[in-house]
Amino acid sequence: MTLLISLAAVSGMIMASIGFGLIALRAFGAEKFLHSALERAMSGFVLGIGILGWLLFFPGALGAFSPAVFWGAMAAGVAALFSRMSSLKGLAASRPLKPMDIALFSVLAVIAVFDLLEAIAPAADADTLAYHFALPRDFVANGEILFNARAVTGAIPLLVHMTYAAALATGGELSLNLWAAATGWAPGLLLYAVVRRHLSRTWSLVLLALFLTTPAILYGGGNGQIETRCAAFALCAVLFLLVSEREASYRVLALAGICAGFFIAAKYFGLIFAGATGLVVLCHRDGLKRGTVFGIAALVAGFQWYMWNYIHTGDPVFPLLTNMLQLPETAYWNSEFGKYFSETQAKSELPLDRSITNWLLYPIFSIFNVVEQLEGGRTGLGVVTLLILPAAVIGILRTSDGRRELLVPLIIAGVFFTIWFFSGTTQRTRHLLPVYPLVLATAFPAAIGWARQTRLLWPASAGLSAALIIQLTGHSLFTVNYARHVFSSETRWEFLERNVTGANAAKWINENFRENARIGFMGERQLAFLIEVPSFMIHPHIQTVIDARPSNGDEKRFVEQTRRQGLTHLLINEKWFNPRKTTPEIKLFPGLINRLLDQGCLVGIQKLDTNSFPSRTLSGFGGRIWRQKFLILKIDYPKCPVTS
Repeated sequence: MTLLISLAAVSGMIMASIGFGLIALRAFGAEKFLHSALERAMSGFVLGIGILGWLLFFPGALGAFSPAVFWGAMAAGVAALFSRMSSLKGLAASRPLKPMDIALFSVLAVIAVFDLLEAIAPAADADTLAYHFALPRDFVANGEILFNARAVTGAIPLLVHMTYAAALATGGELSLNLWAAATGWAPGLLLYAVVRRHLSRTWSLVLLALFLTTPAILYGGGNGQIETRCAAFALCAVLFLLVSEREASYRVLALAGICAGFFIAAKYFGLIFAGATGLVVLCHRDGLKRGTVFGIAALVAGFQWYMWNYIHTGDPVFPLLTNMLQLPETAYWNSEFGKYFSETQAKSELPLDRSITNWLLYPIFSIFNVVEQLEGGRTGLGVVTLLILPAAVIGILRTSDGRRELLVPLIIAGVFFTIWFFSGTTQRTRHLLPVYPLVLATAFPAAIGWARQTRLLWPASAGLSAALIIQLTGHSLFTVNYARHVFSSETRWEFLERNVTGANAAKWINENFRENARIGFMGERQLAFLIEVPSFMIHPHIQTVIDARPSNGDEKRFVEQTRRQGLTHLLINEKWFNPRKTTPEIKLFPGLINRLLDQGCLVGIQKLDTNSFPSRTLSGFGGRIWRQKFLILKIDYPKCPVTS
């Protein structure tokens, strides 16, 4: 019965999203300009994901998050789909399959099975467990959206997370995982539909398979990572932008702005994308008017979360403006912590100096994993762009008709990359995934077109086949871990203890603590979704409500802050209390914990050993695994030091 409910929930969400999207296509006059039923279906699906997330903000903000609201929204979307079924006429029509098409469909079927195995298994990605799934879980449990004053992981745009909340509330954890898998395919299927304008079905399927096996997609497509969904919004925005120019339609241009707004409402980097796209919109003979239409549409679609942050902190992009403009200090943030946050982020997220040379060499550093901190090898974009680059450049230069349609996506992607690189934010390659389909949608057709004209399709086929085989091999290795769980009698918690550091501690807490307990867990962000009793993430780098910086040695202030949050217990990794395990960066805080232990303020009630490993995938093939100790402490406030 639970399985049926989960399947019904995720099916309803997919149908509702398509329905909302088709209504929007009709309302803005874009339906008649799209070339095929597949384009309408996939652009409608992407639009509908954004519309569903946008709509659900309001009941969440008003404290009306409930399964009835989510099912009602789904019912409205499904009704919209049935009312617009005529626009999907011809979707199933197809010409006879060639042998190569059959082979490629078989490859895609294997990829789909791999992704389904990942969806059936519990989520194990640290960021997904820390906030992508944990925040929606908390919202559903409380019946409303709660403000979470954590930089980077809490006070962020949460449009996509609203759809996660709907999936979780209606179909449970399985439905949430399946919804993540379904939306993970959205940018790939839309990319396939877009390039079908220029390429045969065979080459379009090749591109789809290459995209779906991209390392960054393997990393984030099947879990809660947001970049994959943002890639769908970005590609949809550019599709409507090009259609609006070709058809001279301001209504379709507004749709482009809405998709850009959905990217804004899903991730802060959407502001960069909207700015880059806005520059292209302005470079037109009616640039001011077009820019106004695009900007207003993007603002309407993307404003809520920035208003939400402003209401709670006075900073719509918390904590960026607070740090830059030295806004008044609040209980959530202060200038001292802001300086520490900026320095910490720079050390961990900016391995390259922001110079012209590094900007030019970044693709080489990433593709060949020259700078490991960029994570270009494990979660990067692969080698496909490098393989097709020469042919793509020649193909674009030799194109006379429709050159602007080829250049616009590349210009937007280039401006995005430039602002992103020099902005001082993270330099991890996977954050470029949202504009990766823009490059492929332009460069791949241009490269294949030139190769066909010069009769070099066989070398191109060989190179791309080799890339696909390598990526499929990586996908296969990645899937072994999930297949081992699905095809065995392994329980959910056994899988989690094998893949998530500290999972056994979370299980012990769930079994031994009652709801009147409230535990603070330190540094182990991945436990947020697994701990089922009330909890608070004490992170040294992204929140100052409870100051756990390595340099903090003030036990009185620490105790006062934990008291203010109503904490009764702490879960800490041994590096925070064992001087022998302390890294050079962690200086004073272990002394603070040990003084509180000596005073009887903190009382150890359980010590646990847990697995820790640098790679879940490689750990199943003999990769490195080591043991860590976790300590569960009770806070005995009468014995704690107090501030005067």
